[in-house]
Amino acid sequence: MSTHKLEATKIRLWFSESLKMMANTIVQSEREAQKKGTSGELAISAFAKNLGDVADQLDKGKFCLLVIGDFNRGKSTILNALFKQKLLPMGATATTAIPTFVKYGHQKEVIIHKKSGTTERLSLEEYRRDYTLNSKQVKDKVKRIYKNISGWLEPLDYAEFYFPLDALSGGVEFIDTAGLNHTEDENQKTFSYIQRCHVILFVLSADQPLTQKEQEYLQKFLNTKEEIESLEASAEMSLEQVTPKDADDKLNHSSRPIFYLINKWENIDEDDKDEVREGFAESLEEILGVSTEIIKQMWGESIFDIYGKTALEKLTEGESFEGTGLDVFQSRLDSFLLNERL
Repeated sequence: MSTHKLEATKIRLWFSESLKMMANTIVQSEREAQKKGTSGELAISAFAKNLGDVADQLDKGKFCLLVIGDFNRGKSTILNALFKQKLLPMGATATTAIPTFVKYGHQKEVIIHKKSGTTERLSLEEYRRDYTLNSKQVKDKVKRIYKNISGWLEPLDYAEFYFPLDALSGGVEFIDTAGLNHTEDENQKTFSYIQRCHVILFVLSADQPLTQKEQEYLQKFLNTKEEIESLEASAEMSLEQVTPKDADDKLNHSSRPIFYLINKWENIDEDDKDEVREGFAESLEEILGVSTEIIKQMWGESIFDIYGKTALEKLTEGESFEGTGLDVFQSRLDSFLLNERL
């Protein structure tokens, strides 16, 4: 794996330099056009800036994965299993209060960012006590001072978790978001992170078929993603208009791939699993606007059956999480990061 990482780093740096050269050429051409009074014919400075931004990201080696879904779908459990450690707070009820950026650091540390611009540095234990929704201290504070969760959340912006983990090396970051369907402000904040991510992990729960609210949020989420990608591609599309032929093409050409992780299969009886899968397939067909055949092809490629709790239990006992669906997903994600992320 280290050889692959070295090769990927060389490719990334070469590609970054190429993008910078392209951006500089475009900027110089734009300046020449302005001198001649013909800049309207070459109005692609936004495209040059976009290339420069991508080059900067490649230089930093940053690659961001956004984890999104409704409350209590097991988002933090899945991440802990992928990290092979119980780092993020978990519980039978919702725990994650604010968006959490999980990054590589030489030591474990949590930094709380507040809307006032101030920050607070905490240990992981202090964070669990002071900033998780299932903490007794937080529940008491909400009840005595803020009257409701929204009041308590108001001054908070986001948290940064730093951990010395191989899974986070090479600039890979995760954004663990608070559950949807809580407050509209928090939902909009979650949607705003689409612009800064490269891959989206949408977590569902096998023991609760897609709710009406979940379908609405997923559709809104997809629309927001599509709008952002359309804006980012506007400069390129001004040179050559490219319109996907149908919904299948839209999925295949999406610049931000979505992996759908259906969690909590431990809660489903073996005899009922096929029926549950059919229910999810029908809902996803309607939301994504694709055929049954496409959904079948997506299973194992972008749709995964996940036994998150079982995976974490196996890891705790010193076993691998083979057979929990996370092994299949991790293999797919590793392949994507190594071969497709560029």
